[in-house]
Amino acid sequence: RLATTDLTLAMPEVSIGLFPDVGASHFLNRLPGHTGLFLGLTGARLNISDALRIGLVDMAISDEVRSSLVSKLQEQRWTGNLASDDSRLFRLLNQLDTLDYHALPASPLARHEQKIARLIAGDQLPGIVDRLVNADITSDWWQRSVGNLRDGCPVTAWLVWRQLREAQQLTLRDVFRMELAMALECLRRPDLPEGIRARLVDRDQSPVWSYPTVRDVPEEVIDRHFQPCWTDADCPMGLSDSVLSG
Repeated sequence: RLATTDLTLAMPEVSIGLFPDVGASHFLNRLPGHTGLFLGLTGARLNISDALRIGLVDMAISDEVRSSLVSKLQEQRWTGNLASDDSRLFRLLNQLDTLDYHALPASPLARHEQKIARLIAGDQLPGIVDRLVNADITSDWWQRSVGNLRDGCPVTAWLVWRQLREAQQLTLRDVFRMELAMALECLRRPDLPEGIRARLVDRDQSPVWSYPTVRDVPEEVIDRHFQPCWTDADCPMGLSDSVLSG
């Protein structure tokens, strides 16, 4: 997993009333500590140093190197054999100009890791949200991140909380099925259209969510997002564990 040094990465769905999708239930669960939950709740923006630190990126390259790398990848004669192509790819990557990782921007996430671990510990979402938004931390990065949570959709906060717990025991195939069912329920509810209106269409930045706080969201509202929609035979995604693992 390569990224350029100017990377900005985020899962900001809390701001529009959706949820971290595209398999986020799977990969956020695999980040160290409570980082995945924090990123899902706050939509915090990560830079290249953050992404390298938590394993979302394996290698950083400059933008200049990226252009030449794409050309070299196109010139290769790929065989379709996984082991052979992997070996060819790694030889190619090892030929790239060495990047000075010490020159990369500082990692805001690293600066706040211990605070995040302390504030997000526990098994009650309302308490976690209260601690995050009321923490006496003044850095711009922190204030932007928890501001997303404070002004974001309370239903989304519960979806993030629940999806990460549900996905711990799921295959990647079933993660995608779960997220598809969640997305369909989001389309049935008013929060996503309202979030899109306020953030992307009218841009008044003042969405009126269906519930004002996480404490006001009924449990049955969240439960409806996690009702199975299909069996193995009729799932429209047509996914199999063997395809995804390959």
